[in-house]
Amino acid sequence: MPSMMLNTVRACSIAAMLPMASAACTDTSDNTASVEAQTNMLSSKPSQARDDGMTNAVAKRDPASGEPDVAQWAGIYTYAFNGGSNAAGTQTVVTYTLELSAAACTLTAQGYQTDETVLCTSKPIADGVDVAFRSFGDGEPTDKYGNAVYSAGDLLFSLQRKDGKIVTRWKGYPLPDDKPHPIGVYFENRS
Repeated sequence: MPSMMLNTVRACSIAAMLPMASAACTDTSDNTASVEAQTNMLSSKPSQARDDGMTNAVAKRDPASGEPDVAQWAGIYTYAFNGGSNAAGTQTVVTYTLELSAAACTLTAQGYQTDETVLCTSKPIADGVDVAFRSFGDGEPTDKYGNAVYSAGDLLFSLQRKDGKIVTRWKGYPLPDDKPHPIGVYFENRS
């Protein structure tokens, strides 16, 4: 096994052992391992008036294509859905972690009766980014039960910067209560 490949395997093995962490292992263009680990942080219910200092600026443009640039959205975003207590008194909290970079998009959902990873694509829009389904974490188009929940390219949700906040518009991604959710502040930038 070449040494660079061995380093990738070692780095990914170490990341997989981190407690309370979501780990993503990828090979970079120079064949070295890149390991990113991030602990899931709980946030509160959606807020309608959170100000994180962002402006409602015009989307930055990619100089090569003139299109809005998704790189301005690179980072880790979290949202904790709190469905309250179930009949047994157990809190029904699910934490969503969205990791965006120019090269990758991953959404993980962990918590009450939930453990799911979605590999996604991101497309820049005016002052925002669309997040669409590519596959589940194992690279398959079906979930762990064999269900084809989405088709490749299905829009899951959009994020936009508006009045100093990150606003989410839910499209095809259902939250645990399977109810429609209004446009609002759900995700927080944790990076």
